[in-house]
Amino acid sequence: MLYLSVLFASLGGFLFGYQTGIIAGALHFIANEFSLGRFQQSNLVSSILMGALLGSLIAGTLADKYGRKATIAFSSIIFLIASLLSAFAGSYESLLLFRFISGIGVGIVSLICPLYIAEISPAERRGSLVCVNQFAVTVGILSSYIFSYMLSVSGNWRLMLGIGALPALIQIFFLFFVSDTPKSTAPKEKWNTFFEHISKKVLFIGIALNIFQQITGINVVIYFAPIIFLEAGFDGPSLALYASISIAIINVFASVISIWLLDKVGRRLFLLIGMLGMGLSLVFLSLAFLTGMSAIDKIAPFCLMAYVAFFAIGIGPITAIFIAEVFPLKLRGKAMSIATFANWGSNYLVSLTFLTLVGNFGIGKTFSLYALLSLLAFYFIYLFIRETKGKSLDELETLYK
Repeated sequence: MLYLSVLFASLGGFLFGYQTGIIAGALHFIANEFSLGRFQQSNLVSSILMGALLGSLIAGTLADKYGRKATIAFSSIIFLIASLLSAFAGSYESLLLFRFISGIGVGIVSLICPLYIAEISPAERRGSLVCVNQFAVTVGILSSYIFSYMLSVSGNWRLMLGIGALPALIQIFFLFFVSDTPKSTAPKEKWNTFFEHISKKVLFIGIALNIFQQITGINVVIYFAPIIFLEAGFDGPSLALYASISIAIINVFASVISIWLLDKVGRRLFLLIGMLGMGLSLVFLSLAFLTGMSAIDKIAPFCLMAYVAFFAIGIGPITAIFIAEVFPLKLRGKAMSIATFANWGSNYLVSLTFLTLVGNFGIGKTFSLYALLSLLAFYFIYLFIRETKGKSLDELETLYK
């Protein structure tokens, strides 16, 4: 029953990955059909992130009031409806709206699925089991790239978006076979007294870690991988999408390493290794673009694969694990909402500004900025993050007191 429940919750992670990743393959064809400029393309990519901002803000309250299982069910219904509507969108404006609605579901599952898994898991396996959700996210991204590549010949972006309805249906079916978490019915703190009882230090660390997860550029790579490869000299969108699939495959395999080793090695060491590796990968990538190396079409995929692999063993899965562990039970839903809201807000700003930064400063200098932020994140983790491996959720409530 434990593994069935984890699988059920992780379908939310798959939907998260598919819904956010599919725009990378669909964007070129949508832009051609609706004659979109760079700013409009950025808005379309970012619309799902605006929805995720709203979803993450309400997810904690929904989870506390109606339970974890009911909140996941609500997100599944959102994904089902929004995917179908997106497939039949008749204009750029309507597609913006439907992607925004999808984003509400994404924001909800980004909080509720790791929380659900953390609360049903024994302490000695909690890290690995929560990592299954991140693994599902990577599989969702890979699936979105594969479907995009298969449909790139016809340019059928509507089917790319509409396929997202299928896993939502499957998740709704699973609802009948799993139960809610025991902690979902425990008394929760109200918003008007929340800030009186939350540790300001632990809230700051949770928010900062979520911001660093995004401003180091991961979703620039996920959302704009085909565009990056076109800048590196790849010939045509289909070939760029094919190269993007290799990145998604690395993302999946690196996530498996996290599942296997996280509860053995610990969170802090993986965070430090992952962030240092991300920073160095981006340094080499930016240098390749800045110096105009002739082998840029070979260097760029290698650097991006290394960057994604280090993300997938470090700050990618561990951010969600960390905030699900260290926030006290009575405050957990609301505190995770605030931290996840900061995550999606940072994601939105980075995604919205990427094409503008590339247009004004070039892709090399843009990736230099993300490299610098990655090294700053490494220093933050070294100073503030403590090990949480093997501790019960009750023990972790006092970790930062």
